[in-house]
Amino acid sequence: MKGRDRVMARSVFEGRLDAMRKEVEKESERILYGPTAPSRRAYLSSYGCTKPTTDAVSAIAALGQPIVEMGAGVGHWEKALRTAGVDVVAYDDWSAVPGADDEPVAKGRATEHSPGPCENESAALVGKVLHGTPDVTLPHNPGRALLLVYPGPDAMAEDSLTHYSGSTLVYVGENAGGANATPRFFQELQRAWKVVKVMEVEPFSGGCERMWILKRT
Repeated sequence: MKGRDRVMARSVFEGRLDAMRKEVEKESERILYGPTAPSRRAYLSSYGCTKPTTDAVSAIAALGQPIVEMGAGVGHWEKALRTAGVDVVAYDDWSAVPGADDEPVAKGRATEHSPGPCENESAALVGKVLHGTPDVTLPHNPGRALLLVYPGPDAMAEDSLTHYSGSTLVYVGENAGGANATPRFFQELQRAWKVVKVMEVEPFSGGCERMWILKRT
C-alpha cells in the first residue's frame, strides 16, 4: 500500500473508531442514567411521539387503502407514509401541540397549543397537516383507513371512532390504562373491532407503545 493510501485508510479507520466510541459513550450514559431530557427532545424532534418505523410504514402501505390520520401533530407519520407512496391526508385540531412556544406563527406552525402527553415536540410542521376535527373531517373520508398515533388522554380518539364509518383502524400507542385515549375508546375497540395484526415499534426508552391493525366486526 502506498503512503498516501495508508494515510487515507488510517483516516477512515480513525473516523469509524471515533463514531463507535461516541456511540458506546451514548449507550453507557443511557444505561447508567436512563433517559434524559435532551435525548427525549432529540427523539421527539426526529420522530414525534412514536417513531414511524420502516416495518410499521410498510404494514400500513400493505393495507392497500388510502389513510386519514387524526391527531397528526406536526406530521412525522404523514411524511413517512407519503414518502412511501401511500395516499394519506392528515388532520389535527392544534389544541395541543406539545412543547410549542407561545408565539403565534401564521405559516407552517400550529397557532393554538398547550402542553400535552408527548412533551417538548417542536411545533414546526414536518409533514402536510391540515386543521380538522373528527366530527367535521371523518364523515368525508369513509373509504380511508383511520390512523391514530399516540392520541392524548382526551376524547379525540374516542370521537374519531364515533365519527368514522370505515372498516380499518391503525392505532399506535399504549394499551388500555396507559397514557393514550380514554377507557371508553378501548371499550369501543373491544365491542366493535377485532385485532388482525400487532407490531412492535421503537418507542422512546421506557415506552410501551405498539401498533395495532384492527377491522370492524
